[in-house]
Amino acid sequence: GLAGVMGGSETEVTDGTKRLLLECAEFAPTTVRKASAKHAKRSEAAQRFEKGIDPNALPLVIARLASLVTELAGGKVIATAVARRPSRASKFENPEITLPVGFVPKFLGLGQDLVSDARVEQILTSLDCGIQKGADAWKVRGPTYRRDLRIAEDLAEEVARTVGYDHIPATLPALSTDPTFAGSAGELLAWVNRAKDALAGLGLSEDLNFSFTSRARLAQFGMAPGALVVNPLSEEHEAMVPSLLPGLIHHALDNWNSQFGATGSAIRLFEVRPVFGGQAQARGEMEVGTTERLKLSFVIAGPRYAQALRAEQAEFDFFDLKALVESLFEKIGAKGIRYQVPRAGSAPTAQDALVRLFHPGQSVEILAGKDSAGYFGLLHPGKARDLKARAPLWIAEIDVDAIRKLARVATGPGAARVFKGWSEWPSIERDFALLVKAEVTADKITQVAIKAGRPLAKAAKVFDIYRGSQVAEGMTSIAVRVIFNEDQRSLQEAEAEAASKLILDAWKKELGAELRG
Repeated sequence: GLAGVMGGSETEVTDGTKRLLLECAEFAPTTVRKASAKHAKRSEAAQRFEKGIDPNALPLVIARLASLVTELAGGKVIATAVARRPSRASKFENPEITLPVGFVPKFLGLGQDLVSDARVEQILTSLDCGIQKGADAWKVRGPTYRRDLRIAEDLAEEVARTVGYDHIPATLPALSTDPTFAGSAGELLAWVNRAKDALAGLGLSEDLNFSFTSRARLAQFGMAPGALVVNPLSEEHEAMVPSLLPGLIHHALDNWNSQFGATGSAIRLFEVRPVFGGQAQARGEMEVGTTERLKLSFVIAGPRYAQALRAEQAEFDFFDLKALVESLFEKIGAKGIRYQVPRAGSAPTAQDALVRLFHPGQSVEILAGKDSAGYFGLLHPGKARDLKARAPLWIAEIDVDAIRKLARVATGPGAARVFKGWSEWPSIERDFALLVKAEVTADKITQVAIKAGRPLAKAAKVFDIYRGSQVAEGMTSIAVRVIFNEDQRSLQEAEAEAASKLILDAWKKELGAELRG
């Protein structure tokens, strides 16, 4: 047999057993744990011994065992013996705890009427603790079967448990200074709370998932785990999530599968939490070499109006999604966000699987300055068929760190957002019909216009796009509106004309654009 782990087959008890040798032993926890792991034997005995038992209780335990055998099986004790090996009981004597007089009531916040010195002594004595009183402090030693009693706070907890936790008053602790939570952590918390409030105000509900997932689930979305858990609790928790979308999409599918009735269920879910990337080079023993970034993701499906008096039953579409994203950025104060069609090879290698989740013709890449800040659009139809989605799923995953650089959020006590008044002078608008190559993006057109028309050009937007028989193949007709304004005076017509000419020259030079006749 293996001591403390499992007995041998030749000495086991069977239905024909008539003579027993009763043994009661205590084994070293470390030795039992190593033997159990080495031989892959996770027995009940091993689980008990590796946690440690009270060695002083062995005589009482063996006597009680013999009594039960004689009482229940009609046996008879014919001989007794004692262990020849030295006892380990002396090694397990609990430490001596110094308990200052008056510590317990002060620590618990209770009065002397409930926890007087006499009451504390009575409770500790009833718990088999040895007490040696002193003028300023008591020396207390717990019984060997209570190895959790190590410090004075442990003794106070035993007193509170005995007296009753309901007697502890609900009071706020006295603070010497006001609590503060500032700096980068405070700004991040303020940003996350503001983003959550904005999404909740737009009709979305927060979803909560584990940071762990399975490789099988990631494989459904064409993703590979960037960080694996060394000792996972189960296969469902073996990898850290590289994206929030798999969990959100699965919850959307679960909602559909648990819903009854002919009417489709509206899905409005969002989540803000970190995702974990590939292995980076660890620079110290406290680092694991795993990258971590905060993401904001959401999934939307079903009717445009989930609950309303409106009769329209239209489904959520791309322009609804774009309006939601723009509303989010407006509410969190993010300025300078641009959009473009995801280009092949534009995403980092680690993001290729994420990009492939989106429909190539109904998805957009978010740009924060020159950095990619995420994507939003329609879940790829092939993936939707594989997952048996009941309706088109509109999804988004946004990099919080990239967006935060352009977001202006007031934080801290007394902080306020800076207000800039609008111009009191009228604006001048100019509309242009341009003929450009099909690959020229609307974002590029508006950026060139604002840059070339500075400082008078305040805004530019595309309001119409035409492709058809009236324009040459491979070309697109785009209508652009540019707004000119001067903050301190009325703008002259000649100034708007001069700025318009500069914009037209820049369009022709940088984009090859021509005015459509």
